[in-house]
Amino acid sequence: MTAAVFAHKMGIPIQIRVATNRNDCVDVLISQGILELDRDVVLSAANAMDVGHPYNVERILYLFSNAKTVKGIMETGGKVQIPHDVLSRMRAVILTSVSVTDEEIYDTVKQSWANNQYLVNIRKLFNTVWQGALA
Repeated sequence: MTAAVFAHKMGIPIQIRVATNRNDCVDVLISQGILELDRDVVLSAANAMDVGHPYNVERILYLFSNAKTVKGIMETGGKVQIPHDVLSRMRAVILTSVSVTDEEIYDTVKQSWANNQYLVNIRKLFNTVWQGALA
């Protein structure tokens, strides 16, 4: 996600859509403007994404605000409402987000194998599930 934001800021005309597993802190950040800094991690089918607070969130916030704002947000702790101006700038670049269930992950892996005899890499799976969520 951070690399995509950098690419957008460099002028590459891309649309950023974010997909997460049930550890949906990034989805909640984008869709509701709330950052929960002390979330518990839930084990999921996509365990590479099993994090309660992704490190790139601070970087993303910095790219849409400044060091003082990010420091204030991070020092507040708990559940933090992102300032409206920062959230507006984020949503102008990161268009949408979605959280997918373990069942959707497993179904997509099964469908990929049944249709193409291709075993999907879980890290790449979210793009496939995301495309289904848009349909």
